[in-house]
Amino acid sequence: MKFIIREILKGQLLIKKDESIECVNLDDKSLIIEKIESIFEYEEKKQLVILARGTKKKILTDRLVNKINSNDSLYDGIFLVGEKAKNYLHKRIDIEHLIKAISNYDSSVAEWIFDEYSLFNLKNIDIKYFKNPLNKSSFISKVKNIEELINYYLFGLHTLNSGLLLNFVSSTKNYSTALDCNNDLIIFFWLPANYKKFSVSKETLVKLKPKIKKLKLPELYDSIKPSEEEYSIKGFILPHYIIGVYDVLGKSFILNPKILEFKENWIADGFDIDYMTFLEFICSTKYERFLTLIDNSILIEKNVC
Repeated sequence: MKFIIREILKGQLLIKKDESIECVNLDDKSLIIEKIESIFEYEEKKQLVILARGTKKKILTDRLVNKINSNDSLYDGIFLVGEKAKNYLHKRIDIEHLIKAISNYDSSVAEWIFDEYSLFNLKNIDIKYFKNPLNKSSFISKVKNIEELINYYLFGLHTLNSGLLLNFVSSTKNYSTALDCNNDLIIFFWLPANYKKFSVSKETLVKLKPKIKKLKLPELYDSIKPSEEEYSIKGFILPHYIIGVYDVLGKSFILNPKILEFKENWIADGFDIDYMTFLEFICSTKYERFLTLIDNSILIEKNVC
């Protein structure tokens, strides 16, 4: 990912200033490159991971519809709101499955997971376990109310079909994957060590392998589509950690304007986002619900307005 971003930085760089998007001047470009290189250094020390999220300008425009009348306001929205899981476009009551809230890990969710896996023939997990209804009660008792185990199995289902609305936003370490499906916008962001617990990836599966074996639960060997190098982010990609957005067709990199501001510990804590401005903006979008992160440890779900 470093090579791709460095190549993009050689092209047209844009940034929001006042009421318009302008070309980055030489002084600002030096500061931006210096900060991005700092992110690369932290990644080399295994203190963060740099990820990409591919999407389409039309999709984001539709979600942020009411305030969108130009590219300027589109990028305002991305840098204020970030990217949210598809299910946040729906009211809880309209979600067909039992996972109505991001903090729901009870027995009903465990049972739903078991039933969903039993419907498929997959290579990356012991499907025979789920095909045997005698295993259901044991699975439910071992998994229920344990967040990391629920997320472990939801990760498999999400990588099988993101349309299931499972409180995840897909991202990847593979730039080619981010470009799939003719995506014309690529959001680049970093995932700091203190935020990794809100993501699930192959790394998570490896970490949990001893626990899964000890509980005699079916092991998920990889995501359902391993080549995509998926990082499933719980709930949302925080705007605090967005470096910028690459416009594939326009061949321009629109930087998060917060990258020019001074802040201590910005790599760990992210850029500062004006919460009141965020609240005003989110109320104008198509999102029905949103999340806030408290003390980098607790996700709080709220209804919009």
